[in-house]
Amino acid sequence: MDSMDIDIILHPHRFAVAAALSKGDATVDQLKIQLPHISQASLYRAIKRLEQSSLITRVNERKTRGTVEITYSIHFSLSQMTMPEHADLDHYKKGAYAVFFQYVLGTLESYKQNEVEQLKKAKFNAVSLTLSDEQYSMFVNDVRNLTATYLLNGQEGQDNSGTPYELTTFLVPGRKEN
Repeated sequence: MDSMDIDIILHPHRFAVAAALSKGDATVDQLKIQLPHISQASLYRAIKRLEQSSLITRVNERKTRGTVEITYSIHFSLSQMTMPEHADLDHYKKGAYAVFFQYVLGTLESYKQNEVEQLKKAKFNAVSLTLSDEQYSMFVNDVRNLTATYLLNGQEGQDNSGTPYELTTFLVPGRKEN
């Protein structure tokens, strides 16, 4: 993903659509159900912008009662999203972090309103790790591999009997103590 792609995704609604599609292909109606906090007009604008930038594509079109039901698919994984090497750090820090935390808070708010019993299963954790550059790379790779093991659960053709969970990671360098 290049810096232009990251700029496109740095919008709360587009990020939410991309996050929903990262779980599997979906129609607009399915996205409306998954993203009730986004108005229909905003949802269509976000989809249009993501499609124009080729971050999502139409994978199926089906005529239904005089309309066309379109199924969208995403072309990248949000877990692979990184900051461009020569990025303006202030721009990306403000934009990426703001969108990321808006998404997390929006997910929690939506969850809290609809799934009070399930919210009791929510886990919050913060831990400080001291890692060499090599250990850091290994850690990131291990987390990716671990989540990949369970990523397909709930997608079409897979086991849909489980409860969906949102796993959010925020890994930043801490300050070295003198």
